[in-house]
Amino acid sequence: ITGFVIQTREPLLVTNLELDRRFQTRNTRRYRSRSCMSAPLLKDGLLIGTINVTNKLSSGDFDSKDLEFLSVIAGEISGSVANAKILSDLSRSLPQADQKPRSSALEPLYRQLLDNIPLCVLILDKEGKVEECNRVARKLIKQRNPKGKTLSEVMPYLDTEIAETALLNVIRTGDTFQAKDVKCKAEDGKQREMDIQICPCHDRDGEVKWIMVMIDDVTEQKTVEKKLTRSEKLASIGRLAANLAHELNNPLDGALRYMRLLLDQIDADDPRRTYTEHIQDGLIRMSNIIGGLLNFSRQSTPIFNAVDTPESIKQILSSFGDQLAAHDIEVIVDLDEDIPVILNADVEQIYTNIIKNAIQAMPGGGTLSITARMVAS
Repeated sequence: ITGFVIQTREPLLVTNLELDRRFQTRNTRRYRSRSCMSAPLLKDGLLIGTINVTNKLSSGDFDSKDLEFLSVIAGEISGSVANAKILSDLSRSLPQADQKPRSSALEPLYRQLLDNIPLCVLILDKEGKVEECNRVARKLIKQRNPKGKTLSEVMPYLDTEIAETALLNVIRTGDTFQAKDVKCKAEDGKQREMDIQICPCHDRDGEVKWIMVMIDDVTEQKTVEKKLTRSEKLASIGRLAANLAHELNNPLDGALRYMRLLLDQIDADDPRRTYTEHIQDGLIRMSNIIGGLLNFSRQSTPIFNAVDTPESIKQILSSFGDQLAAHDIEVIVDLDEDIPVILNADVEQIYTNIIKNAIQAMPGGGTLSITARMVAS
């Protein structure tokens, strides 16, 4: 499974290992995990490892939401591992106080190492002035020659607490400073979120010789995390809708059964039959709405019902009769009786919402005109 992820460089979800033909081997039969996930650790296209998860605590199978969450975690781990390696390599490449400056032969190698770092990196002297910066930093600060300038001068959009106070504290104490999800407005005017790390580089006597500032733009990553959070909220709403629908469905079924029994005992010319039929129609619409909630929560294929548009509109208007009279709304209906029956899952709910919105828009009375006819396509 890990080899598969390394080859494809794509996250992998195995819902049931016993049934997945891609991994049917003798070892599979002895493997104790039924469901598993694996995601590559990538940094700017470079594979640095994988992360594997097995045996869901709930004893169920992993799903696509779990895999999406694992991918976000893998992104965080990739950034942390890559940043740690960058800091280690770059610290070793900086000259110590008791060493000679880099030779001209090593200068291109050092420059290549610095420019290939996918983060914004600035090397400051112990006075807080820029000595060197990499390609990403030059693109971010948009200055041809930042050497000799302070961090506040090359990045004026950074908070003063970071650009000055935190930097001076690192120089004075030799402690590393880290700040996550720092919001700032870049020079292009766009709001960005950045992870900032300010690290001291010591000489052999333990004195701070250089200061390394690394800035990682995590705006896109945060956008993905927000989308994932929104997906989780929608999933929770779906589960809530399913529970609500089930709780309402049982008593509603009972009410419909008793309503049908009641209609069987009322004569066709009895004026009470009309009111009872209206009640039954309302209960049926409620049942359809609950069915829609269940379809939403299950993400299943909607059930299409035959809808007679003129008859459907008349029934809906009849159910709103009291509200129309209370708001002093005159209804003008022009319905083409030759409109064919249509198949739709929720068109009656659409008609209901339109009529309800029209009533609410005329609290002081008015005229509600409804026209339905066939038109040329």
